[in-house]
Amino acid sequence: VQLLTTVYSFDKEHLPTPLALVAASLSLTLSKIPFMGPVGCCEVARINGKWVYNPTFSQSQESDVKIIVAGNDEGINMVEGSANQISEAELIEILFAAHEYIKKQVAWQRTIAQELGAEKAPIIDQFDWSVWTKRVYEVLPAHDVERMFSDDKLVRSAVREELEGRFLTTYAAEIAETGVSETFLSYIFDTVLKESITERIFALKRRIDGRAFDVVRPISTEVGLLPFNHGSALFTRGRTQALVSITLGSGQDEARTENLLGVVDGNLMVHYNFHSFSVGEVRPNRGPGRREIGHGYLAASAIRRILPKKEAFPYVIRVVADILESDGSTSQATICGATMALMNAGVPITSMVSGVAMGLLGSSDGKIQVLTDIAGIEDEFGLMDFKVAGTSTGICAVQMDIKYKGGLARNVFEMALEAVSYTHLT
Repeated sequence: VQLLTTVYSFDKEHLPTPLALVAASLSLTLSKIPFMGPVGCCEVARINGKWVYNPTFSQSQESDVKIIVAGNDEGINMVEGSANQISEAELIEILFAAHEYIKKQVAWQRTIAQELGAEKAPIIDQFDWSVWTKRVYEVLPAHDVERMFSDDKLVRSAVREELEGRFLTTYAAEIAETGVSETFLSYIFDTVLKESITERIFALKRRIDGRAFDVVRPISTEVGLLPFNHGSALFTRGRTQALVSITLGSGQDEARTENLLGVVDGNLMVHYNFHSFSVGEVRPNRGPGRREIGHGYLAASAIRRILPKKEAFPYVIRVVADILESDGSTSQATICGATMALMNAGVPITSMVSGVAMGLLGSSDGKIQVLTDIAGIEDEFGLMDFKVAGTSTGICAVQMDIKYKGGLARNVFEMALEAVSYTHLT
């Protein structure tokens, strides 16, 4: 499914971003395409200490908070934005105040669909998912699933490949006879393996790499590695590593770009480079993709909040983050590494900012568990990737997406942010 949203006209007052998301949702709701929506969107701003929901452009210019919240009538499923060091309690309140506006948008879309008599095309699937799902479970006993439990990413990958190969070999004759696609079988195997790992984690009360649920992987930092840069830092957390470089320039180096909202002065430039070798892959080096743009934007949102004012430090700052190894939360590694590199460059930052990615597991019997500092594989089989960056005072930037095909309730956010607060304090 491809959605193309084009802004044909903009009055410079009503922001197009929330409208684009609602328009995309409505188009899917009215189409014959199966859709687990509708969804709604609400932007939140703070002006003179008061919260404003769905602000105009002129109001957003006065705000020290910009958070976009999306969700359905069940809960929240996307958060993106930056803030001037707000508390965890404030974030919870504005998220679920925004959710009230979202529920109205969802109801409005349902009313339109009902009045127009919109019907969905029936899903006709001749593939017998239940039979093959049962067969995967038969070749995946608990002791084999537990072989995946290792703090070494390479060991986990090797065991995963071996187990899938054994499944395909066991039923090779039937696969050949029926002509069933190995793509379907690989998808089923992957789904069952993730569910089995989750159940074993709840049973063993420890994570796949052996950590307790609230433990951060080992961290190390070095600064000043690159002799000709103004500042540099190498940040390592587990098997995630970011090399961050800082270059300072004069006002003539400032990047000036123009978008729908006007001219943007670029006294801070953040370039996030996710190299294919960091995950052992080969791919062409083309323009920045979704990951590079999203993670770079998140890092810039957090870093911008701790920079000195132009009057006190009239330099253009370029931050380049090269991801050398990736096993979860490279955007947060970029934020941590940038803080160290900025100090190494002598930039008088107002505070130190760091970031952590929180995950969520759900068991078959309805239990939930928040995970602190998720590894790549926990992002794969978990229900949530909730990145939170901030100082010891409060939150500077957030970004969340979920794998669960619904919306997350308030208590999940409270548990996650309580764990974030504890992580920052310790």
